[in-house]
Amino acid sequence: VCSTTMAEAAARLGARADGMRTGGGAVEDVTDAWTKLRGGECRWFLAAHDKASKSYRVVSEGQTADDLVAAPPPDAILFGGVRVVVQGEEKFVHLCYVGPQVGVVQRGRASLLKNAPFNAMEGAAGDFNFMHTESFDAETFTAKLQEVFGLPDVALCQ
Repeated sequence: VCSTTMAEAAARLGARADGMRTGGGAVEDVTDAWTKLRGGECRWFLAAHDKASKSYRVVSEGQTADDLVAAPPPDAILFGGVRVVVQGEEKFVHLCYVGPQVGVVQRGRASLLKNAPFNAMEGAAGDFNFMHTESFDAETFTAKLQEVFGLPDVALCQ
């Protein structure tokens, strides 16, 4: 039985625990973008971890599924939020994208780094991860949504 708290683990890991920390304004950009998304100002946004400032910065946002799947470069690790419609009901989901050109060490780090932005985006209906071997396109994303929600009537960025 492990009795180590997240705070103790973060203290022991030091700089390697940056993805576990959500305080100090590290996720302020993400929180603001999540509020805009839920308020209808955009249909998706993507953020990246800035190693120098140890914070997350929104790098793109938009309205259409085509823009979403065209946005990430193949060497990026991005986290974000997406508005989806499931049987006519609006839902918001987390997104983690790890590009096909991201190295193995950075791929492992992505799973740690996603904790802070995902924790800052409250009320999500699910998490969707696109790892380096998966195609990042509207068809694949919609198929994942249908699988997770167990429903055929799912729309991305509507």
